[in-house]
Amino acid sequence: MGIASRYLPAIAVTSWMILVLLLLVLTATLHLEIYFILVLVGVLVIVEMTESPYSRPQYLNYTRLVVAGIVILFGLILANKMLGMLRL
Repeated sequence: MGIASRYLPAIAVTSWMILVLLLLVLTATLHLEIYFILVLVGVLVIVEMTESPYSRPQYLNYTRLVVAGIVILFGLILANKMLGMLRL
C-alpha cells in the first residue's frame, strides 16, 4: 500500500528538518537562527508545492498554522538579534 497523500507534506517537512540539521552538524555551524531560517524556507516551499489552486484539503489548514508558528518564531529571533545589535 502506498502512503496517503495527506501524509506526504508532513514527511517532506520532517525530512527537510532532519537534512538541514545533519548539514549544519556536518559543517560545524550549528546555530539555532540558521536552522530556523532554513526550516522556514523549506516549509514555505513545501506548502506552496502541495497547495492546489482548485481546492484546499483540511490538512493544509493545519500546515498553515505550523507555518505561522515558524514565522512568529523567526520574527522573535530577528527582533532578538536586532536588539542585541542595538544593545538594548
